[in-house]
Amino acid sequence: MDVESEVRVDVQAAETVQPGEAGWRHLIVSNQVPEIDVLLQALDLHRYFVSVVNSSLIGWEKPSCRIIKTSLAPCARLDRR
Repeated sequence: MDVESEVRVDVQAAETVQPGEAGWRHLIVSNQVPEIDVLLQALDLHRYFVSVVNSSLIGWEKPSCRIIKTSLAPCARLDRR
Protein backbone atom coordinates (compact mmCIF):
# COMPACT_ATOMS: atom_id res chain seq x y z
CA MET A 1 0.00 0.00 0.00
CA ASP A 2 1.49 3.32 -1.05
CA VAL A 3 0.05 5.43 1.74
CA GLU A 4 2.19 8.47 1.13
CA SER A 5 0.77 9.03 -2.34
CA GLU A 6 -2.81 8.40 -1.21
CA VAL A 7 -3.08 10.15 2.16
CA ARG A 8 -1.82 13.44 3.55
CA VAL A 9 -1.68 14.50 7.20
CA ASP A 10 -3.02 17.92 8.01
CA VAL A 11 -0.39 19.79 10.03
CA GLN A 12 -2.97 20.94 12.58
CA ALA A 13 -4.19 17.38 13.04
CA ALA A 14 -0.67 16.17 13.74
CA GLU A 15 -0.17 19.00 16.25
CA THR A 16 -3.42 18.07 17.98
CA VAL A 17 -2.29 14.53 18.86
CA GLN A 18 1.16 15.53 20.11
CA PRO A 19 1.58 15.29 23.90
CA GLY A 20 0.91 18.65 25.45
CA GLU A 21 1.78 20.29 28.73
CA ALA A 22 -1.26 18.68 30.35
CA GLY A 23 0.27 15.24 29.79
CA TRP A 24 -2.62 13.81 27.80
CA ARG A 25 -2.00 10.42 26.24
CA HIS A 26 -3.97 9.27 23.23
CA LEU A 27 -5.20 5.90 22.09
CA ILE A 28 -7.24 4.70 19.16
CA VAL A 29 -10.19 2.35 19.47
CA SER A 30 -11.19 1.44 15.95
CA ASN A 31 -13.60 -0.71 14.02
CA GLN A 32 -11.28 -0.11 11.06
CA VAL A 33 -9.54 -2.68 8.90
CA PRO A 34 -6.34 -4.26 10.30
CA GLU A 35 -4.17 -1.95 8.18
CA ILE A 36 -4.72 1.02 10.50
CA ASP A 37 -1.37 0.26 12.18
CA VAL A 38 0.35 0.31 8.79
CA LEU A 39 -1.30 3.63 7.95
CA LEU A 40 -0.25 5.22 11.23
CA GLN A 41 3.34 4.05 10.79
CA ALA A 42 3.52 5.22 7.17
CA LEU A 43 2.21 8.64 8.19
CA ASP A 44 4.54 8.78 11.21
CA LEU A 45 1.60 9.18 13.57
CA HIS A 46 2.00 5.93 15.53
CA ARG A 47 4.38 7.57 18.00
CA TYR A 48 1.60 9.79 19.35
CA PHE A 49 -0.58 6.93 20.54
CA VAL A 50 -0.15 4.75 23.62
CA SER A 51 -2.17 2.00 22.01
CA VAL A 52 -4.18 1.11 18.92
CA VAL A 53 -6.96 -1.37 19.57
CA ASN A 54 -8.56 -2.69 16.43
CA SER A 55 -11.80 -4.65 16.55
CA SER A 56 -10.89 -6.71 13.50
CA LEU A 57 -7.87 -8.05 15.39
CA ILE A 58 -9.38 -8.72 18.82
CA GLY A 59 -12.92 -9.76 17.89
CA TRP A 60 -14.95 -7.14 19.76
CA GLU A 61 -16.45 -4.05 18.16
CA LYS A 62 -17.47 -0.72 19.60
CA PRO A 63 -19.61 -0.15 21.57
CA SER A 64 -18.82 -3.41 23.43
CA CYS A 65 -17.49 -2.70 26.91
CA ARG A 66 -14.86 -5.42 26.32
CA ILE A 67 -13.11 -3.40 23.59
CA ILE A 68 -13.19 -0.29 25.79
CA LYS A 69 -11.69 -2.15 28.77
CA THR A 70 -9.02 -3.67 26.52
CA SER A 71 -8.12 -0.25 25.13
CA LEU A 72 -7.74 1.32 28.57
CA ALA A 73 -5.38 -1.34 29.95
CA PRO A 74 -2.17 0.25 28.52
CA CYS A 75 -3.13 3.60 30.06
CA ALA A 76 -3.64 2.04 33.48
CA ARG A 77 -0.17 0.47 33.29
CA LEU A 78 1.33 3.90 32.50
CA ASP A 79 -0.43 5.46 35.50
CA ARG A 80 1.23 2.97 37.84
CA ARG A 81 4.74 4.08 36.85
